[in-house]
Amino acid sequence: MRAGVPVVIEYWPKALSADGGFELFESLVAEHYSSVVDLRRLCEGAEDRGVLAGRDIGNLRAFYEGAEFTDLLLIR
Repeated sequence: MRAGVPVVIEYWPKALSADGGFELFESLVAEHYSSVVDLRRLCEGAEDRGVLAGRDIGNLRAFYEGAEFTDLLLIR
């Protein structure tokens, strides 16, 4: 994270909630990354192109409830 290299990570709320990791994940993203690109929404041609501010990472929880998952590009 310190190097500022963009990271691609799987975002799977079902697994994050099973491990109780939502809060940690969201706080790390909000603290260390300025932008998040939802690669699934980007590929599907979403109007917002799947881009959100790092501090808004919590908005993805409801969108991917259940077994849905995506890959995220985290940009510093």
